[in-house]
This record gives sequence, C-alpha cells and structure tokens, in this order.
Amino acid sequence: MKDNFFCRGALLYLAVLLLFPGLAEGQGWLAGKWRNLRQMNKMLAGKESNSQLTHLLYKRVVLARNLHYHWQSRHTDDFLFMENQFKYLLPVYSVGEPDAWQELDTRIDNAWVYSNNRYMLAARVRLEHAWSRLRHFMPKMEKELRISFQENMPCIPDSAKYVFLGEAHGLEEIRKLFLNVILTYQKQHPEKQIIVLTEFQHDKGLQFTPFNEEERFKDFKKFFDVLAWHYIPFAGLEEVHSSVDDRQFVGRNGYTYPAQRTGEGMRLRNMYWEKRIRAWERKYPQAVFFIYAGNGHVDYQAPFSVSRQFPPGKTFVFSVYKNPQFNHIFHAASQARFVLPGALLTWNNPRWGRIAGFDAAYILPSPTD
Repeated sequence: MKDNFFCRGALLYLAVLLLFPGLAEGQGWLAGKWRNLRQMNKMLAGKESNSQLTHLLYKRVVLARNLHYHWQSRHTDDFLFMENQFKYLLPVYSVGEPDAWQELDTRIDNAWVYSNNRYMLAARVRLEHAWSRLRHFMPKMEKELRISFQENMPCIPDSAKYVFLGEAHGLEEIRKLFLNVILTYQKQHPEKQIIVLTEFQHDKGLQFTPFNEEERFKDFKKFFDVLAWHYIPFAGLEEVHSSVDDRQFVGRNGYTYPAQRTGEGMRLRNMYWEKRIRAWERKYPQAVFFIYAGNGHVDYQAPFSVSRQFPPGKTFVFSVYKNPQFNHIFHAASQARFVLPGALLTWNNPRWGRIAGFDAAYILPSPTD
C-alpha cells in the first residue's frame, strides 16, 4: 500500500514536470502555434543546426516506445486501452536541415510535434493514475451501477448548470436523441434559460435564427433549425482558425492525422472552448448550458477534458456510444461487461461519475435490434 502511494505520487509529480511550461492561461489556435514556435526558437537560440531539436524529438519517441513496451507486457485490456488512447505523433517530414523556403513552416510543425508529445506524455501519466484508481474502486462501482433498457435519456439533476452531451461522430440517431434531451429538459423546466454551445458551429456569436448552413456542419442543419423553432439560442465553440488548418501529421501507427485531432490540437481546442463557455456563463449567469461535442472532448477522463474543468455538482456528462469497449476507460477496466446494446447506464451514487468518465451513458442498439 505504501509503495502504491509513493508510486502514484511520483507519477503525478512527473505529470507536473512535463506540463510545467504549459500551465499557462488558455489560448486560441494561432496563439498556441506561435507560443510553441517561440519556445522552440528560445530552445534553439545560438544553435547553427537542428541537432538539438532532433535529439529532443528522438528522446520523446524513445519514451513513447518504452511506454508501449511497458503496457504490451501487462494484461491485454490494459494494453488495448492505452494503445487506443495514445498515438505518439511524429512530423510528416524529417527534422534535419530544412529547405530555405520551408524553414519557418518546418520549424512551426516541429514545434507543434514537440509540444504535442510533451503534453501527451503528461496526459498519459495522469490517465494511468486514473486507470489504477478506477480498477481499485471497480467492485464498489459495479454495485451502484444502474442499467436500464426501458429508457435512453437520463434524469438531469436540477443542480446541473453545465450539461455535456458527448457523441460518436456521424450518426443521425444521436443528433435526434440529444435534440430530444434538450427539448424534454425545456418542457420540464420552462422557467430556465437554455443555451446550447457546440463543437459543430464556428464561434461567431449567439444565434436565435435558423442555422445558416456551412459546408463543414451541413449535417447539423435540421438540429439547429429545430432549436431555433423552440426559441433555444445556440453558439459555436470552434475557432475558424482551427477549422482551416490543413496540416497533417503521422502517428507511430503510420496513420495520418489532421492537426485538429493531434493531442496538441485537442488541447488547444478544449482550452479555447473552456474559455468561451466561461465567457458565456459570465454574460448569462442564470442560464443552463448544454455543451454538445464529441466524447473525446467531454468525457471526464479524456485527455484535456473540458468537463473536468467545471465544478462537481454543477456538471453532468451524458455520453452516447456506438461501441465503446476498449476505447473508454470504464469499459476497458470492466472488460466491456456493461457494453450492452440499448442500455442506459447511470449511478446510484453520483461520486462515481467523475471516476468512470460519465454521469450517464447510453449504448446505441445494434442495427438488428
């Protein structure tokens, strides 16, 4: 027990060390890019080549590889969960001497990679601590887990001020379900002002009129039109600068990822969203905010989680999954025994929500159900 205590303390201390230069105030997409570049220029000051940068990036790759081997030697469920959560990213091109015409672009992207791997290593340390804690409490949590096949919507507590709706992308049935959640809440609480904030619109102010279709978010037109019909205002959280960044990075698994889906991209986006949610809350202090985004942003245990930045008791996370299994910390730790199509999962004791990652979760029925 004593050894476990010191081990956990060491892990958290390492996380703080890895994160320390980045514990700065929230920033937007462009500010984050240039901040990373300034840090890298300072690091390389007085150097005639990129040898120092190459060495540092290599050290990050070695550390990532060692973590990979560490978890590969553990139980299968441990390994699968960690591998699904973390894909350490390398630049698309080499980090040697750049072409004179591309030197700035190359340095910006290498600065992004360096920042990405530093933050993701810290996030992994934190998640390994959360994993250990979850496995410890799992026997108690299972006894207080409620499973219902009669409902697909949870009862949102009256104390909730920030209701996070997490989706698996690209499914029309989830959009319909969340629309029903919001409209049901409005009917149950006609005295409360509701504001919807979402990943699926650009940050351009509060809107009270039908959705002005944009190419990227066209699948959500019906969703926003219905909100407008019921006099529910909505605002986007996504920065335009983030959306138009077309850079691609290569992960250790060989797949390419857009900048927005890298760890650094998720971190900057989530920091900006948190800042915008707080700004809207200051402007409308009596409102209840429904924050609609992907599960990777709103789950309590997701790296750089938005919901985790808001106080317990005022925050409620409702996640909908198609097939969570080893992509989700709770279902990985419980060996997917509660991945039951059509099941609504809730807790008798609300304290378990933050440890599991969700206050309520619904697993979509299989197509044949």
